[in-house]
Amino acid sequence: MESYQEDTQPIRARGARRGRGGCIRRLLLLLLLLALLVGGAVVADTYGIELPFLEDAAPAAQRSLADMLANVADWAAAASTAVAPAQAPTAAADDGAASVAAPSATWTSQPTFTALPSTATWTPPPSATTLPPTATWTPPPSATPLPPSATWTPPPTATPPPPTATAVPPSPSPAADACYAGASAWTRSDMNVRERPATNAPLAAIAPAGEKYAVIESRQGEQFCWLRISLGWMAKTAYVSASEPPTAAPAPQEPAAAPAAGDSGVQRALATLAQLTVAAENRCAPYDKDSQYPYPQSVEPQIIARMGGRVYGPYTGTIFNDRYETDIEHMVATSEAHDSGLCAASVQTRRNFARDLLNLTLAAPSVNRNQKSGKDFAEWQPARNVCWFADRVIQVKAKYGMTVDSREKAALESALRGCASVAMQ
Repeated sequence: MESYQEDTQPIRARGARRGRGGCIRRLLLLLLLLALLVGGAVVADTYGIELPFLEDAAPAAQRSLADMLANVADWAAAASTAVAPAQAPTAAADDGAASVAAPSATWTSQPTFTALPSTATWTPPPSATTLPPTATWTPPPSATPLPPSATWTPPPTATPPPPTATAVPPSPSPAADACYAGASAWTRSDMNVRERPATNAPLAAIAPAGEKYAVIESRQGEQFCWLRISLGWMAKTAYVSASEPPTAAPAPQEPAAAPAAGDSGVQRALATLAQLTVAAENRCAPYDKDSQYPYPQSVEPQIIARMGGRVYGPYTGTIFNDRYETDIEHMVATSEAHDSGLCAASVQTRRNFARDLLNLTLAAPSVNRNQKSGKDFAEWQPARNVCWFADRVIQVKAKYGMTVDSREKAALESALRGCASVAMQ
């Protein structure tokens, strides 16, 4: 019996010590939790952070603390109960019944001492195990993106051009100003009428000589004052009268062989024609105009000088506004001359023929290229100045020893016999 009591005493003492140690550890953990809660409240109050979980955690902590204190009280009561019976066997060592009953009475309180109530096992709330996400300080949303004003944009003045760079409509050109005061105009000669007030504009019509036209408007060009009439635009030249009826325009003058007394040149032309050799056209050598019959453009001003200084087309009686409106025309075409004997002539003779002013005149491109081309007198004759043209063909052929075929000779003779003069009109 004594041995049993001695053996059980150390066990009860160790159980008491373990109970006291467990309560102390739980009390320390509870104090640590309270410190964390108080510290979190201080941080939240300092930085203005709302921590809603603190309001829920504080009451839970208070309840856990109360439970812990209740457990401590229970532990103290259990400890006092456990120590008093332990001394009973020493006092009644000779009483076998008492010695045997004492351990049984003492041991019944062991479950109260060793098993702590379920509330004594403290489990920290989930929110206390880890710091809440809001405990980690993050800058306010307004600090993350740059404010709209921080995004640099170029000043408005950098996008559009400065006011001084704005295109200003040009002032009306003097070329568009009125340049003719009259209400009508008379033509002294046939005048070209253009589709636009420019010398290079397409030809719209021919204004016949001696006609009166109402002037719709006028416009100053680079070279001429242009008059707008019903047919189109007509240049104001010396052959357009503003307010007086036209008088007959002087015919172009050029050097010519003086006819015999009482002869207008027709008899001389017929006599020269009779001396020409009649033969069929014959191309005795290949023909190439550019290499065999070259001529410089410098002959054109010389032609104009022989026309009395006017850019005049005798085939149609047209006075052109500019020499660039005309072609240099060979009255005896180079191909006709080549087939009439010059195919056997020397190189120099052909060159002299190509630039001889006796055989050169001016003509509109439409006449020179599309109508006459390389035809002889029997195949083509001009609308005006036929007698002058026939006389020139005869003079040129006689000068260079060219032949004439029978058809061409008959056409020349027939034309001359109906002429009163061979002068240019």
